[in-house]
Amino acid sequence: MLFGGSIMKSLLSVFNWPIDWISFAFLLFNFGILGVVSIFYISPMKLNQFYMIIISVFMASFFTNLPEWTTWTLLIGMACYDLVAVLCPKGPLRILVNLAQERNEPIPALVYSTAVWMGLASPDDSKNEIINVDSNPFTLSSTHGKGVKLGLGDFVFYSVLVGRCAMYDLTIVFSGSVAVLSGLFGTLILLVVFNKALPALPISIFFGTLIYCVSRWAIVPLVTTANLYGYVA
Repeated sequence: MLFGGSIMKSLLSVFNWPIDWISFAFLLFNFGILGVVSIFYISPMKLNQFYMIIISVFMASFFTNLPEWTTWTLLIGMACYDLVAVLCPKGPLRILVNLAQERNEPIPALVYSTAVWMGLASPDDSKNEIINVDSNPFTLSSTHGKGVKLGLGDFVFYSVLVGRCAMYDLTIVFSGSVAVLSGLFGTLILLVVFNKALPALPISIFFGTLIYCVSRWAIVPLVTTANLYGYVA
């Protein structure tokens, strides 16, 4: 509600949309209560996923307001932590995944699932084979196809990286987005090959950071210079 109210207030100011404080507070309160119920209690799956995306946008917006070097240090630090927490035998996420598998229970994490949008969600969990990426189950359904579940933290930091790219140049936004998706695709390939819990952040974050540096200090200056001298239409 705090982040959402701040962002909504900015949008109202930018677009000059009139609204009184009583209506604004009423709408914000109901929006927040509905989000708490949909995430922590019970709700339609699509409503739950909507709030997952909204939370990711809010958190990404907050992190991109930090100083640039702080943001990049945070991203790289979280990727390194994710690597250690999942692959080390005593890593906290490794223990969490193993415990959930032993108890045959869903991993207690806020996740974004693509299965609901692909029409692949199955009410019978016994029909699904679960392979874990970090705290993010990659579900292979023998009867309904397959879907991917991403941990909320992963989704947030993917958004932070793309948001930081968006603050510099549109070209870097596209290259950064492709880098993140390529890293996620590579993680899923490794997951199928090794059939074990793998961190979802490192490949995407490291690849995205590399592409950002190359684009900002090489590709964009090259294209700008070429356009200035008439080599690019």
